Amino acid sequence: MGYINDSLSNGEEVKEVFKLHWFSKIPMIIWAILAIPTLGITLLLVIWEWLKLRSIEQGVTNKARQQNLWVNCGSGRAPSA
Repeated sequence: MGYINDSLSNGEEVKEVFKLHWFSKIPMIIWAILAIPTLGITLLLVIWEWLKLRSIEQGVTNKARQQNLWVNCGSGRAPSA
């Protein structure tokens, strides 16, 4: 994976990895369609959008789940300091 696996803390693991929604690709599709009447000039923008979308990583780890379980277990009150 890349950044997500490199930035995990001790005991943390990736539970799920998500892809981007199809709607996020709309600007790239529009630039690709506009490449036809502009004789390919906007292909640079298509490449730029593709690189931006390719560099995004989304995932869920078990860290938030562990914190929520700790707060919700026991008497239901937050621990005193």
